[in-house]
Amino acid sequence: MAAVPRETKREILDAAEAMLQERGFNAFSYHHIAERLGVKNAAIHYHFRSKADLGVAVIERYRRRFARWAEKLDAEERDPWLKLEAFFQIYLDFKIRGGKICPSGILQAEYHSIPEEMRASASALIVDLQEWLTGTLAQGREQGAFQFPGEPADQAMVVGATLQGALQIARAWGPERFDTALEQLRRQMRPS
Repeated sequence: MAAVPRETKREILDAAEAMLQERGFNAFSYHHIAERLGVKNAAIHYHFRSKADLGVAVIERYRRRFARWAEKLDAEERDPWLKLEAFFQIYLDFKIRGGKICPSGILQAEYHSIPEEMRASASALIVDLQEWLTGTLAQGREQGAFQFPGEPADQAMVVGATLQGALQIARAWGPERFDTALEQLRRQMRPS
């Protein structure tokens, strides 16, 4: 029986994404990835000339993953609360998976210290998330499922900031803090 070939490029992306969410982009190197995967640094350089190239690839992969998720959810689900709960689940999964930070949260925190090449992709990711969330909140308010003051885009920013901040707080104070923040969001948006 022939050995299954390694998918080194995918493994490198997986390791870089995990380290981004665990430590932040500036706190890992090719050496850390090589150690984790049991490969030489040269194997990483073969696929990604620079760490910035790797960072862009990680962000763009996350953007594609989110776009597929959003397209599928929007096609299958009409209830705005269920769509919003599916969005919340993304963040709950980060919390469950060892207190990881969402990629957009860490990229925003490190925005001024990440390589210039990554900033456009990081900004585009944040726009992707905010645009989908804005559309879902607008739909929900039109249907009477949500209530909130101001514009849907403003509420989307509040929801995103709350989820990202709650993930970071949960790392230090415990996962129940995230649950508290999430329940508060739900209460604030339920119609009276």
